[in-house]
Amino acid sequence: MERTLQGKMETTLNSKLIDAIAYDEKTQRLRIFMSNGQRREYQDVPASVVRKLAAARSPGHFYSNEIRGKYRSL
Repeated sequence: MERTLQGKMETTLNSKLIDAIAYDEKTQRLRIFMSNGQRREYQDVPASVVRKLAAARSPGHFYSNEIRGKYRSL
């Protein structure tokens, strides 16, 4: 399920690694809610990358290869 309101998006993902993501387009902050209960937060993530993550066939693989280690974590 995806919700978008005033530049903020929240969506659940079909992934063994990631339960859901939340993104604020204004601040370019991405929060990732992991299946193990951990929460990761990244800054300066472009909206185009978040859209690709949400649409990825394997969100966990996309996260590991395209986000983790490439964007500053908070």
